[in-house]
Amino acid sequence: MPAVKTTSQIIARNLRHHTQCGNGLWINPEQDLTWREAADSCTALKLSCQHRGAFLFHQQAGAEVEFTAFPGAAEQAFGWIILNLPRQKALLHMLLDCAASLLAEDGLVWLAGENKAGIKSADKVLDRKSTRLNSSHIPLSRMPSSA
Repeated sequence: MPAVKTTSQIIARNLRHHTQCGNGLWINPEQDLTWREAADSCTALKLSCQHRGAFLFHQQAGAEVEFTAFPGAAEQAFGWIILNLPRQKALLHMLLDCAASLLAEDGLVWLAGENKAGIKSADKVLDRKSTRLNSSHIPLSRMPSSA
């Protein structure tokens, strides 16, 4: 069994704050089994991986997972999207735009990452995106690392 990564630990610690949702999407989950804990909070949880190794790991673990640059359009919107913070700011902008287009009107986005990955500076990106996101009534949450 692989070790649980720091970002996954952050998400696992905060799952108690999440109430039941319909469909969930986790973009770029770590290569561990934390997704199973998150799946307990959803009717269905889909994983989307940009890294082939992570895709193969989750596929072998039995997850509903796709290997793609960006999650494709879903039959219905997601009530909960978890986004692991990418190191590249341009990629963060693109993934947030993608998440906004896939999120249900009353849905919630969790942006999770470690301090060394830049979660503290992600506020600047979120501030720029918040007008666009809030105009669609999309709440956006950030879970900073305590590390």
